[in-house]
Amino acid sequence: MKFHFSKHLTEEIEKRKLSKGLIERVLRAPEQKTPELDNITCF
Repeated sequence: MKFHFSKHLTEEIEKRKLSKGLIERVLRAPEQKTPELDNITCF
Protein backbone atom coordinates (compact mmCIF):
# COMPACT_ATOMS: atom_id res chain seq x y z
CA MET A 1 0.00 0.00 0.00
CA LYS A 2 1.35 3.43 -0.91
CA PHE A 3 0.49 6.53 1.12
CA HIS A 4 0.58 10.20 0.22
CA PHE A 5 1.62 12.54 3.02
CA SER A 6 0.06 15.99 2.83
CA LYS A 7 2.12 19.09 3.53
CA HIS A 8 0.32 19.47 6.87
CA LEU A 9 1.08 15.89 7.88
CA THR A 10 4.73 16.23 6.88
CA GLU A 11 5.00 19.37 9.03
CA GLU A 12 3.37 17.60 12.00
CA ILE A 13 5.67 14.58 11.63
CA GLU A 14 8.70 16.86 11.74
CA LYS A 15 7.31 18.96 14.61
CA ARG A 16 6.61 15.86 16.71
CA LYS A 17 9.94 14.25 15.75
CA LEU A 18 8.30 11.11 14.32
CA SER A 19 9.51 9.06 11.39
CA LYS A 20 7.54 8.45 8.22
CA GLY A 21 8.37 4.77 8.67
CA LEU A 22 6.54 4.73 12.00
CA ILE A 23 3.49 6.45 10.47
CA GLU A 24 3.45 3.95 7.58
CA ARG A 25 3.64 0.98 9.98
CA VAL A 26 0.70 2.32 11.98
CA LEU A 27 -1.33 2.93 8.81
CA ARG A 28 -0.61 -0.61 7.59
CA ALA A 29 -1.62 -2.20 10.90
CA PRO A 30 -3.81 0.16 12.95
CA GLU A 31 -4.99 -0.97 16.36
CA GLN A 32 -8.33 0.78 15.94
CA LYS A 33 -10.68 1.23 12.97
CA THR A 34 -13.97 3.15 13.15
CA PRO A 35 -16.52 3.01 10.30
CA GLU A 36 -17.84 6.55 9.71
CA LEU A 37 -19.81 6.64 6.48
CA ASP A 38 -20.77 4.12 3.81
CA ASN A 39 -17.29 3.75 2.37
CA ILE A 40 -15.11 5.68 4.85
CA THR A 41 -13.19 4.15 7.75
CA CYS A 42 -11.18 6.26 10.20
CA PHE A 43 -7.96 4.83 11.60
